[in-house]
Amino acid sequence: MSDKECTVFVIDLGADMGDCHHGRQQTDLEWALSYFQDQISRKLLLNKKTDVIGIVTYKCDETKNDLAEQEAYWNINVLYPIQTALFTKLQSAKRRLVPNRTMQGDLISAIVVSFDIIARFCKKNKWRKNMIVLTGARGTIDFSDSSGIAEQMVQHEVHLSLLGVDFDDPGTQTFEHSKDPEKKENESQLKHFVDSCKGTVLTFQEAERILGGPCMHRVRPIAVFKGSLTIGSEGDNENSVSMHVERYPRTRLTKPPTSSAFNASLKQPKEEENQEQFSSSQEKPWESNAVSTVRSYVVRDSQTTEAFEVDRKDLESGYSYGRTIVPISRSDEDILALETKAGYEILGFIPKASLPFYYTISDSNIIIPRGDEGNKQKFSSLVQSLEREHRYALARFVSKEKGAPTLLVLMPFVESKKHYLVDVQLPFAEDVRPYQFPDLEEVSNPDEKHQLDEAINHYVDNMDLDSPECPFQPKFEPENTYSAVPHRLLQAISHYAESPNKQLPSPPEYVVRYTSPPDNMLDKCSKDLDTVSEKLSIIQPLEPKYASQETALDSGAPISEQEIDELLNAGIEEQEDKTLVLHVSEKDPVATFKEILKNPFGLEDALSEMEGVVRRLIAKEDINLALQSLKALRLHSILEDEADRYNKYITQLQTDVSEGVLPKNEDVLSRIISSGLASIQHEELTKPRFPESSE
Repeated sequence: MSDKECTVFVIDLGADMGDCHHGRQQTDLEWALSYFQDQISRKLLLNKKTDVIGIVTYKCDETKNDLAEQEAYWNINVLYPIQTALFTKLQSAKRRLVPNRTMQGDLISAIVVSFDIIARFCKKNKWRKNMIVLTGARGTIDFSDSSGIAEQMVQHEVHLSLLGVDFDDPGTQTFEHSKDPEKKENESQLKHFVDSCKGTVLTFQEAERILGGPCMHRVRPIAVFKGSLTIGSEGDNENSVSMHVERYPRTRLTKPPTSSAFNASLKQPKEEENQEQFSSSQEKPWESNAVSTVRSYVVRDSQTTEAFEVDRKDLESGYSYGRTIVPISRSDEDILALETKAGYEILGFIPKASLPFYYTISDSNIIIPRGDEGNKQKFSSLVQSLEREHRYALARFVSKEKGAPTLLVLMPFVESKKHYLVDVQLPFAEDVRPYQFPDLEEVSNPDEKHQLDEAINHYVDNMDLDSPECPFQPKFEPENTYSAVPHRLLQAISHYAESPNKQLPSPPEYVVRYTSPPDNMLDKCSKDLDTVSEKLSIIQPLEPKYASQETALDSGAPISEQEIDELLNAGIEEQEDKTLVLHVSEKDPVATFKEILKNPFGLEDALSEMEGVVRRLIAKEDINLALQSLKALRLHSILEDEADRYNKYITQLQTDVSEGVLPKNEDVLSRIISSGLASIQHEELTKPRFPESSE
């Protein structure tokens, strides 16, 4: 099916549409336009270049269409010729969507005019053609040639949707008993006509249920990889099996719309100026106010301290090697590329239970077979074998020639009797964060433990979202949940575009539907939660004054000039009185060692001087202070990737003490080992460490 879509709205502007019926505060036209506005907002938010719309009105005081030479097509106005949805032009058109003084104008003729402009625009190209009629179905409607028109609609694949104001709704058993006979007859004839067109008839009661629903962007399936999936050695044709496959995205994170910077101090051009300045296919009222980003690269001369600008092509990449920058040119980076070939290569198979569940939390892709029937049969056999044996396949994947290899897990997936593989990237050793957390407190009293277990079991049972008592409609499932941030932002964009001076309404119901547990289910769990709180002595943590530095700065409280001066000048006097630390002191080696490390170029000096201080303290037999200094030296050697240097130093230190180069003291050697100050092991380098908090 084509991605190009053409939609024409046919709107009834008769005098009768200005009346209110059945106790509504809105007129019939305002009620009908609520659906029209919802559909237009969706198209503007999606902003698809291949999505065009048109607006045709009938029962108008004026006539403007290409078939107006015939009297049957009078009082019909092509208000918005088919084109891309442009906000400023639509705003101008919507101001003309008001009830007119006449009741002249035929609905079937308006449908013919709409069909004519669709045929002229789409021609024989592949388009999804839609016609949406909003009408009250009052007045005279000529159905004399409706059957021939219906045949043309079906032949040209134009889908007709008719939304009728106060139409009878058998689905909800809504009927108007005192309905005008003419309107009742028109409803019956229109439903028969729409059925002949293979279209859809909706009442506005039904349409109201979908108003304000989620705005979903349909993504066209595009293969992100086409290549081979190999089992066995790729070069050995006799002992390997290769299949041609394609890879498509299955899950991807949808991000909120991004904003553009513009100069808001400049006034937006008036509506009339916009229409004169921009053509019907363009809409750029803020283009002159757009902010351009220009990036420049500046280098400061170390001798003259003068700054001068350099060209981007003269820059090279540099990487940190300790405290030194190692430059690597672009040509060298190309040489570093691995000699890899694109494709999947299955390494082996693992039981499903052996894969930790948190390894698979990433974007997923679906793999489908391509080629002849033999290729598809081999692929289907692989999927069925994995499913039957409850196993996953581990595969090495390279997306392009000389690309970086990644490790994937291939999971069997069967949908509608079709066999697929779903791949999820697995982490490498460097990607895993094996943090160590303290053990949870256990309840020693058996009676209390039994009460806690029983309370938690009751809580889980009462909060079962699949139970009949759960009020969620529809049921809680991933396909019924929507990301709050993108949809709330889309709502705000649409609202402020239409009503910039009005307050933003509350979030849509579909966004907040699952943001809090059901109250009636929580009420049943109150006793269980009280038991848990009582037995475990749960203390509610105090909320921080500010959640972050940003919220602290954005607290809204004004800051006086005196407070600003105090913040800017805070600590200046202390810094002036504070002596600059250049050497590690034997009196306070740990503190002076840390002060030198604050200098980004002081690592080498700090380590060398600390090593000498430790040796002198041992020589003076100040063992406690020597071990404290050695502990600080060992910790920062780990943090600064200087483990090899420390290991050489501590080995030489132990040798000097045992051989008498330093005062021989068996207590020193034993305390170095018992205090964990011996050589740094490899496991300590991969274990997460947290810097010491300063008292």
